[in-house]
Amino acid sequence: MNLTTTRLAALALACLLLSACGHVQPRVTESSKVTLDQEVRTSPLHTYSKPRTTPTRGLSALFVPFKVTESMENPRLIGTQSMTVFWQTFMEREVFAVQSLDDDAFYNNRAHVARLARSKGADLAVTGEISHYLHGGSNSDSAVSLRLDIIDAASGDLVWSLAQAGRMERVLTEDYILFRRSYRMPMDAMNLMLYRIATNMADVVHDWSDAHGFATTSDDILQGLLRPHRVAAPSDPKAGAKAMEYAPDGTERVVVERDPLKGVNLKVEFDFDKWDIRPDAALILNELGKALTSPELAGKSFTLRGHTDSVGTEEYNMRLSLRRANAVKHYLATQFKIAPELLIPKGFGESMPLAPNDTPENRQLNRRVEVVRNP
Repeated sequence: MNLTTTRLAALALACLLLSACGHVQPRVTESSKVTLDQEVRTSPLHTYSKPRTTPTRGLSALFVPFKVTESMENPRLIGTQSMTVFWQTFMEREVFAVQSLDDDAFYNNRAHVARLARSKGADLAVTGEISHYLHGGSNSDSAVSLRLDIIDAASGDLVWSLAQAGRMERVLTEDYILFRRSYRMPMDAMNLMLYRIATNMADVVHDWSDAHGFATTSDDILQGLLRPHRVAAPSDPKAGAKAMEYAPDGTERVVVERDPLKGVNLKVEFDFDKWDIRPDAALILNELGKALTSPELAGKSFTLRGHTDSVGTEEYNMRLSLRRANAVKHYLATQFKIAPELLIPKGFGESMPLAPNDTPENRQLNRRVEVVRNP
């Protein structure tokens, strides 16, 4: 075989190989398909007004439908349906002690809804405005922009004003080399966006409305301890919260918690300069014991925090609050057979007040026991 014949044979073989590559089965060359649920995109949550003080008791709120400022059909219906989502979400989050919806009312102005809330015996009116509303269902884009106003019923003053926008875009597919990604719109994109925004706002308001909440029943304590962990606010956030605890050898030592977690407050009263458990304190500690031995919490670790007002020196208050927290630990371990190693007493003294120590009522708020579920 001469050189020319060899080259022709090699060329023929190359052609055969190339033709074979052109008949790869479609299942090999087609890209894979991935289907995802479309996500809600929200703007940052804007706070235009917020309260300077926190409530000292549970509040009642009347929810009044949104005012829709954009020109459209059935604005009253849209305002009512949208506020219903907010009312249900705030109910789910237990933002206020009492919450009701007046779906026949409307938002005229702050004075008007304040009078309406007063007539219903509510402390607050919850209402607002929807400036943009685009309901595309499952076949088109959806978007909403709104502002939520919480108004003091007694004065008509604005307590909270929060604003946020949400959007869901109908993107059919995105093609890539190896796969094709498609998006599936929900059946009701608008309700999903409203729920997301309502949840964001409810969490902010709940941190305020529940700041001084004292649990009184085992159910209240259980629900409070099962909530996601939240960071509390010490009196000096930069320095953290000073506390006294027992070292492994039993001596007392001072520690600093930079990001102390928020717990459940209990109104456990002690006699002056004492740490003995009084009969009235035993009642609430019995409720605590029921909660800690429930199926949901049994076997978990907890920190028992003692708190005082600012009367006395810092060291004295930390030591006194530690001994009171330790008395609570001893009561729970004795009466409810909770393993002592699961209960960690700490005395925070005056470093984590609920309210300024400027009145007898506020000092009373600050004298308490707090229970924290450890991570």
